[in-house]
Amino acid sequence: TTNNEITLFGYRIFVVATGSMVPEYEVGDVLVSKEVDLATIQVGDDIVYEGKEGSFKDKIVTHQVIMIEKENDNYRIQTKGIANTKADPEITQNEVIGKVIYKMGVLSLLQRAMSNNYVFFFIVFVPIVLCMTISFKAAKNPTLGIVLLLILSSVYGFEFAFIAGAFTSASIAGAFLSAAGVFAAMAVFGSVTKRDLSNWGSYLGAALIGFLVAWLVNAFFIRSGAATFIFSCIGVLIFTGLTAYDAHNAKKIFMTYGGQVSDTGLAVMGALSMYLDFINIFMFLLQIFGMGGDRD
Repeated sequence: TTNNEITLFGYRIFVVATGSMVPEYEVGDVLVSKEVDLATIQVGDDIVYEGKEGSFKDKIVTHQVIMIEKENDNYRIQTKGIANTKADPEITQNEVIGKVIYKMGVLSLLQRAMSNNYVFFFIVFVPIVLCMTISFKAAKNPTLGIVLLLILSSVYGFEFAFIAGAFTSASIAGAFLSAAGVFAAMAVFGSVTKRDLSNWGSYLGAALIGFLVAWLVNAFFIRSGAATFIFSCIGVLIFTGLTAYDAHNAKKIFMTYGGQVSDTGLAVMGALSMYLDFINIFMFLLQIFGMGGDRD
């Protein structure tokens, strides 16, 4: 695994660099380790340690414990990669960094995707281009807007199928039902409330920009599991607010400009905003639900 010296409350994040733990961990998987009492470590646990001997010297290794013995308050531990035929040299308690407690499914998939230029382009840039094109063209060409919105839905469908492999069916179902409930409630609120939600747009927009910067820094540099959970909760709150604002704004725009421009075009633009709100709520909730239920 790659070395990461940043520790947050005993948690550290590592990226799998070799195939020694296949099929449990693939190259590019993002793992979270936690400092634990060695008395809690058992045979079969996966631990992270810094090697001190032979070919393992100064390397960060994530392997499975096959032997642990205590002698006069000192521990002797031996590990082995699942895909390896030979066991590792014995290590001492001073070499142990922590126990693997979690595989970050979404970040693992992103880590592998970023290494493929074609997949990276498809996942990141295609949806952005489609969203911008719909925003600029839907009012003037509603038919094109509808077609592009359907294409965007298909692209996200492909991405979700790709991401779903990292989560259990229970996590996906829980996240979807929760997202649907939150989205429906806030959409109704935004549509029927007599309060002016115009100010929400500027506040939530500013919050979203700061949030995205912090989220990207954590996703690609810090890679903190605790921060990922916190950011997921914040993301749900921001897009929950945006759902109410976008529903309210769509109604306001339709009442103001309906008849002056294509009603279908306005509907497509409103649908795009609401669709993106739901997608983001679902994705952040999926990350939260998946913290304890990712597939290994």
